Amino acid sequence: MTEERDEEKKSKNIKRVLSVDVSSLQKENRNERRVGRVLAVQALYAFEIHRLIGEIKIAEELCLFDWEKKFKSASFDFAKSLVKGTLLYFKEIDEMIKLKLVGWEYDRISPINKSIFRLSIYQLLYEKDIPDVVVINEAVDLSKIFSEDQDYKFVNALLDKVKMELIVKK
Repeated sequence: MTEERDEEKKSKNIKRVLSVDVSSLQKENRNERRVGRVLAVQALYAFEIHRLIGEIKIAEELCLFDWEKKFKSASFDFAKSLVKGTLLYFKEIDEMIKLKLVGWEYDRISPINKSIFRLSIYQLLYEKDIPDVVVINEAVDLSKIFSEDQDYKFVNALLDKVKMELIVKK
């Protein structure tokens, strides 16, 4: 019975994440980078789901959601660079996530939150033209779009720890 509910919940989460209407964000004249981040989170989420079932996908395959036809090229290009960069440093980023967890097991983090963490930590570490506060605010907003009700607090807290470590290293 519990396994059925877990599978039902996973299925509901997959549908919710992949059904976010990114084109409506573009119609609302949202920042092209915001649209790119949403697309990147969806691609990284797809990667995580495929990874969990043993079907590893390469970055190019993750960016084949017909994005080029639907979205401004700047949004698409930004999303593609974020996905490729995140996957390039995937192991390093996941280790950083694990080190920052207190009182929480890595395996308990939802696939969507892992995707948001990976994307955001990649940006904190390697996209130096984006201020840390912007990266974290965007991650919180992504969490509000994709995650459970209060998950944005978890996202904010973990990313703040990463930011603080980076400040200490400077």
